[in-house]
Amino acid sequence: MTYLIASIPVQNVEAAAEAVRRAAQAGADGVELRIDGYDGDIGGLRRLMAEHPGLTWVVTCRSADEGGQYPGDTMQRVSRLIEMARGTGAWVDFELTDWERSANIRQKVLLAAGGVAEQDGHAGATGKTPEAPRRRLILSAHEFQRSMTDARSRVERISAGGHAAAAKVAWMPADISDNFAAFDLLRDAAAGAFGDLRVTAICMSEEGVLSRVLARKLGAFATYAGVDAASATAPGQLSVPELCGLYRWGRIDASTRFYGVIGDPVAHSQSPAFFNARFEADGVNAVYLPLRVRGGDALRRFIEGLRRRPWLDVGGFSVTIPHKEAALALADEAGDALTRRIGAANTLVWRDGRVVAYNTDAAAALDSIAARMNWLPEDFHGVTADVLGCGGAARAVVAALADRGCRVRIYARDGRRASALAKDFDGEAFGWEQRLRSDGQLLINATRVGMTPDEHDTPMPPDALAGRTLVFDLVYTPPETRLIRETAAAGAPALGGLDMFQRQAEAQYAIFS
Repeated sequence: MTYLIASIPVQNVEAAAEAVRRAAQAGADGVELRIDGYDGDIGGLRRLMAEHPGLTWVVTCRSADEGGQYPGDTMQRVSRLIEMARGTGAWVDFELTDWERSANIRQKVLLAAGGVAEQDGHAGATGKTPEAPRRRLILSAHEFQRSMTDARSRVERISAGGHAAAAKVAWMPADISDNFAAFDLLRDAAAGAFGDLRVTAICMSEEGVLSRVLARKLGAFATYAGVDAASATAPGQLSVPELCGLYRWGRIDASTRFYGVIGDPVAHSQSPAFFNARFEADGVNAVYLPLRVRGGDALRRFIEGLRRRPWLDVGGFSVTIPHKEAALALADEAGDALTRRIGAANTLVWRDGRVVAYNTDAAAALDSIAARMNWLPEDFHGVTADVLGCGGAARAVVAALADRGCRVRIYARDGRRASALAKDFDGEAFGWEQRLRSDGQLLINATRVGMTPDEHDTPMPPDALAGRTLVFDLVYTPPETRLIRETAAAGAPALGGLDMFQRQAEAQYAIFS
C-alpha cells in the first residue's frame, strides 16, 4: 500500500484538528504533523491523534537545513519528537544527516519511534546489522536547491543501518527527466533491492508532479499532499482533493497507463480535467498528468527516458507550446499524411514500442470556425486569413486554411520561420509590427499572448478588430481573453479557443483509445 499522507504544519491544536478532519474527509490515509513551527502544548496534539485511530500518523520536527522551522539544536528537536510521538504508534520522520552524527542521537530517536534497539545497528555506507529491529522510523533526506545525485547511496545507507522501516528522498529536479531517478529507485525497492525497506522518492516543483502521482503505481511507501491548494509544505506539492479527485488516486495501481500533456507553460491546461474525467466515465485504468517540459534538449531526453522504461506503461501525450514541431521530429513516424504536411504534432501515441505522431489541431480549427459562422467547406474558398504566430499551432491552422482555399497571411516576430511557413503553404509572411495594418476577413491568434497568467495582454489593438468577419483566439485560458472582449466591443464576431480545445481533445481521446 502507498499511503496518501496529508502534511499539516501545526500552528495551534484547533486549526490542526480542522485540517485533520478535512484531510480524512478528502481521502487521506494518514497525516503528517509538522511540529517544527509549533511551540504550544504537546498534550493537545497527542489527544488529537488518539481521536483518529484509523489514520496513519507521522510526526516530523524538521530542521531549518531540511526545509523546516525548528529554531533549537538537534538534541532539543529530538526531545520534542520523543515528547510528541513516544507511545502513540506514530511514525517518526528524522533527517538522515542528523541520524548519522552520533549513537546518542540514534538511541533517542528510536525512543520516539517505538523503542530502543538492542544494539546501535549503525553500519554507515557499508555492512549490515540485521540484528537491529526496525521501528516505525522514516529516515529522510532533502535537497531544496539542486538535484540529489547520490539519492541511491543515501537509500543504501539507510537500508544498511537496519533501523528504519522507510526511507524518504526528495530533491529539486533540474528538469522533468530527473523523475526517472526517482522511478528507478522505487522500482528497485519494490523488487527487494533494499531488503524490506520501503522507499519514498519525490521530485519537487512543477516538474515533479508525476513523481507524486505515479508513486502509487510504483509501490512507494507514501506520497505527501497539502490539505488544500494553499497549504503545500513543499514546492510542487498537490492537495489531497486534487490527488483523489482530479487524478483518481484510489484507482491507480501497478497496471495504470500513463498519459499527459507536454508543454511550457502547462499548469493552466484543462487537458488533465478533460481526460481524467473521460477515463473515469469509460472505466479506463489510466491517469493523465500535466508535464512541464522546458525548451532546449529537454523533450528529447524525456522521450528517450520513457522509451527505456516500458514498465511505466506510457499510453500517449498531448503536446502544446512550444514543442509541437519537435514532437513530430522525435516520433518514429507520422500517423497520417496531413501530420507530415503540417510539420507539427499535438499528439504522441505509444504503439508496440514505437511513437506515432498525429495532429488534431487542423481539423478542430476548421470545425470551430465552420460551426461559429455556419460555413460549409466551400465557404472558406477565397477568404483572406491573417494568422498571428508561426509555431506549431499556427502551422496546423495555416495548413488547414490553405487546404480549404484561403489566402493566408502570417505575421510573426521570427521572420525566418514565418517565411518558411508561408512558403510551405503558398501564403505570405510579414513582420510582427505589420499586423497593425492587416485587414483579413479572418484574424486568428495562434500565439500565447493573452494566456494565463498574462490575461491583460492582447496581440492586437482594438482599432484593428472592427470589420472582421471573425476574430478567433486559440487561447482558452482564460475562456474570455482581452482580445475576445475587445472584439465584441468593436462589433465583430469573436470565437474563443475553448471550442477548438474540446474538439481536438475529443480527437486525441479517440486516437488514445
